[in-house]
Amino acid sequence: MPLEKGEVRRLLRAVRAGPPERALLMLLRWSGLAMCDAVTLRRSDVDRRGELVLRRAKSGELVTVQLPGVVLETLEALPSCEGGHYFWTGKSAR
Repeated sequence: MPLEKGEVRRLLRAVRAGPPERALLMLLRWSGLAMCDAVTLRRSDVDRRGELVLRRAKSGELVTVQLPGVVLETLEALPSCEGGHYFWTGKSAR
C-alpha cells in the first residue's frame, strides 16, 4: 500500500540533513517510479521544464511525469555521478 502523508513527512524529516536521500525520496513520491528506475535515473531523462521521460527497466513501459519545481531544485542541487546519473555511479548492478 502507498505510504500515508504522515509517513512521508516523517521520512522527509529523517533525511533533512542528507540531500541525496531527500532528493531520492521526493523523486519516488512525485514520480511513482520503482526504486531501481529512480536510483538509475539519468539527468538527461529530466528536461528543463521538469518533464521526466524514460522507459522502465523491468517492463520497457514509457513513463512521462511532470515533476514539481521543488523536486527539480532538489535534483539539480545534487553533484553529478559518473555517466550523468543523479544517484548511481554505474559501478554496481542495477
